[in-house]
Amino acid sequence: FVTSEMILRVFVYTLFTSILLIFTAKIIDGKKQKYIGYFTSIILFLSLPSYFYANIFNWISGFTNYIISLSILFLYIWFVYPVLNGEKLTSSKFTCIFTFILGFLGTLCVEHISIYNFCFGLFIIIYSFKKHKHIHLACITYLIAVIISLFLMFGSSMFISLLGGDHTDAGMRSFEFSLSDISLKLYTSVIPFFATKFWIIHLIISISVYVLYCKLDRSSFSKKKLHYSKAAMLIVIIYTFYSIFSSTFISIMSLTYAYRVNAIET
Repeated sequence: FVTSEMILRVFVYTLFTSILLIFTAKIIDGKKQKYIGYFTSIILFLSLPSYFYANIFNWISGFTNYIISLSILFLYIWFVYPVLNGEKLTSSKFTCIFTFILGFLGTLCVEHISIYNFCFGLFIIIYSFKKHKHIHLACITYLIAVIISLFLMFGSSMFISLLGGDHTDAGMRSFEFSLSDISLKLYTSVIPFFATKFWIIHLIISISVYVLYCKLDRSSFSKKKLHYSKAAMLIVIIYTFYSIFSSTFISIMSLTYAYRVNAIET
């Protein structure tokens, strides 16, 4: 229905894309209104590879998977942001209903975001209890909604047939159980299409990690821990340069699926 009605499609696309950009900026800025977050949010969005735009805006399922799911998730992250800053949330009937809707709808979009919603919802409850000795009712309703949606999603006939049958794929959905298959999937699909292409994000992350590394007081580190931290920092920097090189200068193509050691190639 959304794809057939152009005006409705433009409205939905604009609404959720704006929500994603705004709340990405708010999460980056925190409580400080420096507007750096808005600039960073727009730059990150514009740095997406062209094939991502094709999948997101030409394919309604892609838009739901990538934009709507993240918009709802970032909206909830901003809602619980005070908890991470040591503040208390004002729980009311409205906020409980609001978080329940966010948890329910946001978990029905795509599987990996659904699992992340559960992990993040559980983390907020545990963090709030350990840090503040208090659990907010709105966070509980969010987690309950997420669990309900997970049962609806993974309890569907398609997922049951995947888990209980001899086949591991159905349409666009599949499960990988073999370690070699999982490794192959990582090096042929995940890393080339969802990791190395985002060199600007890797550059920002590596600069941020390096700044934190320089500010960290390492005087109390043991010799082993000091060597480990240096090695980890070096790996972050090397991977960033690899991502920039492979995305900008060359196109590394994976070989046939018979090779289970694509890590050696990359």
